[in-house]
Amino acid sequence: MANEKIKEWLQKVNEGIKDAVTLDVTTLTGDDLKGVITFDETTLRFSITKDSIQKATLLAHTHIEIDQDTLLFIKSPLSESEKGILDVHNAAAKAAIEARHAFVKMIAEIVT
Repeated sequence: MANEKIKEWLQKVNEGIKDAVTLDVTTLTGDDLKGVITFDETTLRFSITKDSIQKATLLAHTHIEIDQDTLLFIKSPLSESEKGILDVHNAAAKAAIEARHAFVKMIAEIVT
């Protein structure tokens, strides 16, 4: 029983490490995002297809690699309301970066 719990914990840590390698924050806007954003029990997914692209607008996307190489997309021009949404996107990216740093620090403390 204890070995199984340790294996489960190590598997979760391994998944977290894989997830910590890159960070993606995507902000979509639109009146009807049905078919663009889907939910299941554990995951939020979005899929932009030819059919769904008419329903959603990609407002911003931030992609950060483990070595901090960054790709940033921001729609241009932005309306005043979209500028507020971009502030939320930036706050989400900052929170995700901080969470990743905390996770890496926790792993480093366990290993050392």
